[in-house]
Amino acid sequence: MQPRRVILTFGTNDLSPSYSASSFASDYAKGIKAVQDAYPSVDIIVNAIPPLGQQHSNQNLTQTQVDEYNKALVQMCQDNGWKFLNSAEVLKDSSTGYAKSGYVLSSDGIHLTEQAMDALFTYIRTHSYITEDTRPALTAVPTHTGDKDVSVASNIVSSTTAAIAPETTEAPDEDASDSSSSNGPDWADGTSGSYATAAPDPEYTYWSEIIAPTCTEQGYTYYHCNEDSSKDYKSEYVNALGHDFQNGYCTRCGAQDPNAATQEPTQEPTQEPTATEAPAPDAPADSGTSGSGDTPDWASENSDSTPEA
Repeated sequence: MQPRRVILTFGTNDLSPSYSASSFASDYAKGIKAVQDAYPSVDIIVNAIPPLGQQHSNQNLTQTQVDEYNKALVQMCQDNGWKFLNSAEVLKDSSTGYAKSGYVLSSDGIHLTEQAMDALFTYIRTHSYITEDTRPALTAVPTHTGDKDVSVASNIVSSTTAAIAPETTEAPDEDASDSSSSNGPDWADGTSGSYATAAPDPEYTYWSEIIAPTCTEQGYTYYHCNEDSSKDYKSEYVNALGHDFQNGYCTRCGAQDPNAATQEPTQEPTQEPTATEAPAPDAPADSGTSGSGDTPDWASENSDSTPEA
């Protein structure tokens, strides 16, 4: 599926008096390296083992061992350049060293409650770091074929790792470039009749543009590639704000509340001009300016002029 980031939380079920912290960390490292072999571009985050309740059903589990395991994980991450997420600090009661009250199920004192999970995921979201997305491009996203299996297809276009070769490939044209690479011919283009080379992707740099959400449209961050616009992508979506209707209208966008009673806007009535008498036949023509006898101020030289409201 080409995940960009994987957060691993192992440990509670592995606690045993006969299983040392060093052995646990050694086995943990093997598991992480297996993930890295399958997905070389993935970011690995090792999450702390959550604390136990002061009263718990399985007496083989001890908080002392949880703490020892977590210390071993910190050292393992330092040795391998992996990232350790110390989420236990938000789940622990600082005075007792065990899980905070209400953070483990009363039935076993081990599994986290919904309240604790909310605190955990808030911690994950607020303790982030920025990294480049180095996942290889795919011609198609694998699909699930069962509860746990995904379809198998050589759909990697380019990768920094060794290429996956199909059973057969077509020979290049005579004028094609050298195909002596041990990882596949240089002329491979990722189509069904060829496979990708092991040449690394070019380095791409990006600049980000934050698109704020509106009442009806979600917001997001738009990453623009400086080298290749086809590499642009959107991420970090934010839900639309929704309308904030007050007094029949949205305070943000001005949209009218469809549930509010509609009212016709009030208009000032148009003032009809006051009737005037026509000038005497022998009266001189008036220019229509203010103070010109009986002719109103609004009248122009044209007898059919009408005032503006």
